[in-house]
Amino acid sequence: GAERTRIDFETAPDGSALTPGMDVGKTFVAKGFAISTSIEGSIVSVNNYNVQGRSNGNSCATHQPLWEGSLTIRFCVPGRPGIPAGVTRAGLWIAAVMADGTALEAYDARGKRIAEIKTTRGPNEFLGVRSRVPIACLKVVPNPNIDPNYTIDDLVFDAPRPLDAFGHPDLLSVRFPSGERVLCRAARVTEGSLEMDGLSIGVERLARSFAPGTRVLTALKDQKAGDPPKGCWVRLAEGSTLRAASEDGLACVRAPRLALSPANVCVLWSDAKGCFEFDAKQAPKMAGGGDAFKLSPAGTADGAAIVFGLDQGKDGPLPFKAATFEKDLGLRGGDAAVRVAYDQAPCVWLHPAKDLPAEAARVNLVNGETLALRCPANPDAAFSFVSFGPEGAVVKQGTYEVRIALAEVASVVAP
Repeated sequence: GAERTRIDFETAPDGSALTPGMDVGKTFVAKGFAISTSIEGSIVSVNNYNVQGRSNGNSCATHQPLWEGSLTIRFCVPGRPGIPAGVTRAGLWIAAVMADGTALEAYDARGKRIAEIKTTRGPNEFLGVRSRVPIACLKVVPNPNIDPNYTIDDLVFDAPRPLDAFGHPDLLSVRFPSGERVLCRAARVTEGSLEMDGLSIGVERLARSFAPGTRVLTALKDQKAGDPPKGCWVRLAEGSTLRAASEDGLACVRAPRLALSPANVCVLWSDAKGCFEFDAKQAPKMAGGGDAFKLSPAGTADGAAIVFGLDQGKDGPLPFKAATFEKDLGLRGGDAAVRVAYDQAPCVWLHPAKDLPAEAARVNLVNGETLALRCPANPDAAFSFVSFGPEGAVVKQGTYEVRIALAEVASVVAP
């Protein structure tokens, strides 16, 4: 899709106003990026310098020393800061600058610089880059010998996609465990058989076994993330990470018959609050050390909850003895009781969570959802694979089929 995001540093993703001095390093994770400064011990904040770009008003720079250092903009799946993402186009307005005084650099997922553009005039200028290689991060780098100071505004970029989603711009890309790659116009998988049509070179049609580890990536031109529903993210015990809506209690958007409870949800968080306070590959720790999950017997439905991001938890994570999923999120513990709307929920750990191995069977969606698929390496998965083709992916959850449009599928990894 051609959808674009523009950040004017006037409002946060939840619509609240931004004022000069506010730390915005992680404010825009819900939009697909975090921003940091090279100045150790400083933050990136809003300031009232008018760059005179598209929006005017606020701009963004290192807080102290003001307007100095390099800024790094690192892309992620919107709402999932632990999942690196890439874009193909990005740009920003910058001021006050001089010719050759400041550069915008683009880097790939391995940290290799793939593009650079420098200011050609001043005091204001738009700098933009475009790349067929996914841009995983941008750096704004001043030349202190020419012009050490700057501030940015009106950051614009196309939809951040998981790096795993970047195949060919126009064709499906099939990657085999051997390292072989085949480009084709269409592919269909049924009962373990992979049929590819319209190959870019060689024969017109090719059939192979859909062996474990084989990956099918949708063409970038066909991908579109869509608007996220009002609700939150949930990571399940079997490895899936899904969007959950909250129109009438908590329900999985993809599979509304899939029961969500404190027994099978490991972690819950909203776009509004962000999931910043922990490394998803590790169990969270209590403030001052110690394993957070010793608060609750293993396997109980009425499990302990460790909460990051509530106002009461500024000095560290808050422990609660139990969590309930009703029309809103309920947290209880001792004298503390909190009810929070799901679309405003902080980061809540209910059980230790582990990431799926890179080779695990799954359906990866453009918006960052992952449906873990049942296979020998993951027998407890909630979903089992049925088929993939031009009409999209089909999986089963219990006895019910879940159909996902091709535009929403980033890749399918064979079970």
